[in-house]
Amino acid sequence: MKSATAAAIVIAVALVTGWVALPFGHAAALILRAGGSGGVLGTAARWDARTVRARERSVALPDGTIRVRIFSPVAGAARAALLVSGVHPDGIDEPRLVDLARELAATGVNVVTPDIPDLTRYELTARVTDQIEHTAEWLAAEPDLSGRGRIGMIGVSFSGGLSIVAAGREPLRSRVAYVLSFGGHGNLPRVLKYLCTGVEPSPPGTVGAARPPHDYALAVLLHQAATLVVPAEQVADLRRGIDGFIRASALVRVDHERATALLRQNQLFEAQLPQPSATLMKFVNQRNVVGLGAYLLPFLPQLGQDVALSPDRSPAPAAPVYLLHGIDDNVIPAAESELLARHLATHTHVRTLVSAFLTHVDVSERPSLPETWRMISFWAGALGER
Repeated sequence: MKSATAAAIVIAVALVTGWVALPFGHAAALILRAGGSGGVLGTAARWDARTVRARERSVALPDGTIRVRIFSPVAGAARAALLVSGVHPDGIDEPRLVDLARELAATGVNVVTPDIPDLTRYELTARVTDQIEHTAEWLAAEPDLSGRGRIGMIGVSFSGGLSIVAAGREPLRSRVAYVLSFGGHGNLPRVLKYLCTGVEPSPPGTVGAARPPHDYALAVLLHQAATLVVPAEQVADLRRGIDGFIRASALVRVDHERATALLRQNQLFEAQLPQPSATLMKFVNQRNVVGLGAYLLPFLPQLGQDVALSPDRSPAPAAPVYLLHGIDDNVIPAAESELLARHLATHTHVRTLVSAFLTHVDVSERPSLPETWRMISFWAGALGER
């Protein structure tokens, strides 16, 4: 209790005096708002938040035009960050991403979220990395957003690893102030193996811990692997069923009744499918990660092998790299950030935080004061990079 009280006092002092030493004060306010802090600390955190407006525009890239949403402090900002969503059907409309973008912009940064089509279709392709790179180039060249200065790059979930790959490419090497991977990966084939086996990656010569993978992640993997595991004429219907499961899973947090109804519909749809799609859809609907993982394991040599999908197989960024991970993450294990940190340490400055503050990309229900303090310090380091 004494240590918790001391931590609370330190955080309170940081909030009261930290604005003199920005960006620590902004980071403190950001994390306390994200953690749902109440009382004096929560009030002070909300005081720090700047008013933010959001707008959309289309951006022409070498491989097509994409939609971006721009979150800007009404009072103006001279710095910018690119925030890339994870694999999710809602893309830049996903509520947690919108909240994070607003909270980051409220610290005094222009935040841009690009709507990358492959991510909304559950496809991890080299095209995603390319579009992250090209959108970052566009943002760094936009005087009204970045002042043509160096930008931050933040990637959520699998986009964390892909953002590190993009930041290491020559067109961006001198234009990035920092890159932050939020629950991201270091080696995609290694993560896919974990999803199929439930054995976490570990340093050479050691045995990884067993941790059942998240059923959502395996459903996404099956969606991408559909062309390999069922006949061509079954691919569309199998993916339709997976789409239904994924959407129902995403709805659980906001509309449990509707999510339950969607899952019932999906079970009826499963009964109409031919084999082997029916068996695979049954694995998905029953959240049978062991059965589905074993079925997919032989196909892994044909999935995720492009070097553009793995930071530890690509040139390292020149900019500092921040690796943030939830300690009990069962989508992308925290060991991925730890192993990637070892790989990058000889190339650039790396800061890693594996924390009980987070699950995968969500804030845990009751983050402790020490964990909150470490999270504030981590984000203050990233937001302070120029």
